[in-house]
Formats: sequence, C-alpha cells, structure tokens
Amino acid sequence: MRKIIKYSFGFCLLFAILAVFGSQLVQAADKPKAREDKVIIYTDADPYVFHFINLEDNAKIKFKSSNKSVIKIKNSKAYPVKQGKAKVTATIKQNGKEYSVKISFTVKKPEKQKAKDYDKLTSEMLKRLKKDAIKKTNGIAIDKSDLMSTKEDLDRFVYDSSLQYSKFYLYVTDLSIVRSEEEYMDMFPFIGKLEFSELTYYNNCTMIVVNKEIKVSWMHKDERAVDTALTGGDTSYLTKDELKLYKKVLKIAKKLKKSSVYETVKAIHDFIIDNAAYEYDDSNENRYDLSEALGDGNVRCSGYAKAFYFLCKANGINCLLVDGYLTEDSDSNSDGYHAWNLVEINHKWYNVDVTFDDSYENKPGLEVPTYNYFLVTDEDMSRDRVWDEEKYPKAVSKDLGPVYSELEEYHHVTGSEEAKEYLKVVVKRFKDSNDKEYILKIYETTASDEAFKTINYYLNDNVYWKDWDSKKMSAGGRRYRITLYKK
Repeated sequence: MRKIIKYSFGFCLLFAILAVFGSQLVQAADKPKAREDKVIIYTDADPYVFHFINLEDNAKIKFKSSNKSVIKIKNSKAYPVKQGKAKVTATIKQNGKEYSVKISFTVKKPEKQKAKDYDKLTSEMLKRLKKDAIKKTNGIAIDKSDLMSTKEDLDRFVYDSSLQYSKFYLYVTDLSIVRSEEEYMDMFPFIGKLEFSELTYYNNCTMIVVNKEIKVSWMHKDERAVDTALTGGDTSYLTKDELKLYKKVLKIAKKLKKSSVYETVKAIHDFIIDNAAYEYDDSNENRYDLSEALGDGNVRCSGYAKAFYFLCKANGINCLLVDGYLTEDSDSNSDGYHAWNLVEINHKWYNVDVTFDDSYENKPGLEVPTYNYFLVTDEDMSRDRVWDEEKYPKAVSKDLGPVYSELEEYHHVTGSEEAKEYLKVVVKRFKDSNDKEYILKIYETTASDEAFKTINYYLNDNVYWKDWDSKKMSAGGRRYRITLYKK
C-alpha cells in the first residue's frame, strides 16, 4: 500500500512539473524575441533593420540605445556611428503585455582592402579552366568588335551580359585581363553563381563560356543597372544614360523624403499620381518604363509600381513589386495581368496600388489622389485580384490604411508651403467663379501650427468662411472641412 501511495505521489509530482514547464513553454512561444541578439556591424555599413519573432499585428515597439555615440536609433533602425559596444533595448507592447528584448551590438571599423594580384588570380583561374577545356583549334571566324582587350571593356561586358543571359561567351585577346569567378561575384553581388565552364583557344583570341543562373526580372536592363547601383552604391559600371536615370531617381527621392517613413511613403504615392497618367495606347513602347513614370509620362501598372519601388528604395524603405492578376470583380478594363507594391513601415507590410489610386487624369498640381489602395491588407486586395501569396510577406495590419477611407475627397498637403500653394489656386478659382459657396476639403499631414495659420490667413482675402470643422487623425496630421463664401 505504501508503494502505491509513493508511486501515486511521484506521478502527481511529475504531472505538476510538466504542467509548470508546459505553461512556461507556451508563454515562451508567445514572447517576442529578436532573430539575432548579438550583432556585429561595421562603421561604413547600411543601417541595421530589426527583425522579431512572435511579433503580433497590434505590437508597438520603442527602441533605446545604451550608447548613442556607438549605435544611434532612427526610424526603427540601428545606425553605426563609431567603434565600440552598445546594447539596444526594444520595449514591445502587445496583447496587453510588455516585453523587453535586448540586442548587443559590436561596431567595428572595416578592414582595409589589400590590392589584389590580378595576374596571380588569372593564373589560378586558368589552371582550373584548362582542366575543363573541351578543344583547341587553329581558327574560327568571329566578329572583331566582340574582341575585348582591356579589363574595363571586359568588366562592362560581363555586367551587361549577366543582366540578360544565363549563358554567354567571352572573346578575349589576352587572358591576363580576365578576372576570377569569385572576384566578379564580389564586384557584382546580384550575379549569384557564376561558372566559367569552357576554355577554347583560337589563333587570334581565347573563348570562355560563362554559365549563370538568373531569375526572370520585371526590370529593363537600364532599370536593373540602377537597382544594382542603389543596392551597392557603386556607379562605376553605369553607362551615361543609366547614370542619368540613377541621378534622377536620387534627386526626386531626396525631395520626397519626410520626417517619417509613413509620410515619405505617402509623398511618393502622391508624387507619382500627380506626375504620371494611365496609358491606354498599346502602341506606346515606353508604357512600362521607370523613366516614363518619373517624367510626366503615360504608363501602365508596371510603370507606376516601378516608380514607387525605386523611390522607396532610394529613401532606404523596404519595398517589393507584386505580380498578380485582376479578377472579374475588378472595375479595370485591363487584360488581367496587374502589378502593385508591398512596402514595410515599422516592421509591418502593407499593399499599395498607385495605379488604382490614380484618377486617370493628367493635371499636375490639381489632381486629387485617392487612397482606396494605400497601405491596405492582403484581405482588401484579394477582393478583386489574385497572386502567389507564398512568394511575398503577409500584409495583415489595418492600423494605417483605414484612416484614409474618409479622406478620399481631401487634397493632401505637407507643411505650410504646400498648403499655401494649394490655397492660392483654390481661393483664386473660387473668387473668379460664379459660385456663392465652396466646401474646402484639405488634409495637412503634420498638423503643424504654421499650416493652420496659413489656411486661416488665405481665407481672409475677400473670401470668408463658416462651419470650420477640423479633426486630428490617428495616423498623424489634421483634416479640415470648411465652407467658403463670398459677400
């Protein structure tokens, strides 16, 4: 009997222990944590983007650095300042609970790159390639213009060919100008795997066969070049036209950069709508081009989406282009294929469809954008389109997009200067019209006092107001609905 009681007590104790540890495991599974808690970053590196596991849709995050002279936090990213160590504490509030997650940073200076011995690299590469050489011959007819005799010409050819082909041929007059496979991959990170599979000697040159695995890209050659330059910051391999497009993207992006990621994304959305119009003419060969979308041109969905992608990327904002199809429920007359964007704000992804938010008119300065497809969820998008959802991050948060459902008819401005320019146009147009009343609807994104004073000032220029109604929006800014009248 004592043995039975003893074993029963043992089983009860075991179950109690399992229950305690089991509850702790459940709690641990729900607790947010950093994907990595020890980070090594260099002083010349791009800002570090935090990633968390078990982060809920309703989570709110605040960051604090223990040493701002080493790691500075801005827009939820860690910026390396100088050598040293610092701990960043992320305070996460979700589901009524508060968690503290710590990430240790070590900031180092980058090592100085030693000059590479190209002759040695070439010699080592040739030893490897000669083992795989398939044949040697005494002559072949080739186009003389394809012969490359300098490292610069060869580098550009590898760069161009890698953007377009999975297999291409190098014809060189001197094997000493050929770099190693590893070095080409260091020079052009987007190349991925590169393999020199054949080496064939001829009387006047040597032929090398290059094999490369590439993915189908929605970018044109010049756009891919600009994308590569934005990724690595190296513009030395851009042609004159590519460099021009690259500088144009940076110039526009700089003008659209605001004090927060949210405001910058909105400014990019509004800029594209104000400068591009939908192209109905199938004969326009540039209707999918980035350059057309940035220059008051007429474009289709890919042009809108490319412009949004590049301007976000140039401002350091994570953005993707989504390929999908419109369903029969859509109001569009498109042939089915459609492209839009995913953008990341405060560690959450949102859908943006600039094409569908355009009013399909081209009246720069007076066009009012809509926000039906601005920062919306996958559920919202799935009402009239389909796409391979497994390929893209999930967009489930509703904390930013819905605020604009009541602002579709409002003109959006940022700051007093934009408010002033718009009010000049509206007041003059109203004074010159025969209308006795006009309802002014304006949304000022920062809710600044200066913008408020500007609105009030311009409504005293022989134009009077009544029924002044204003409301501060949860996502920031303030909207005004004011009835103007003339005596």
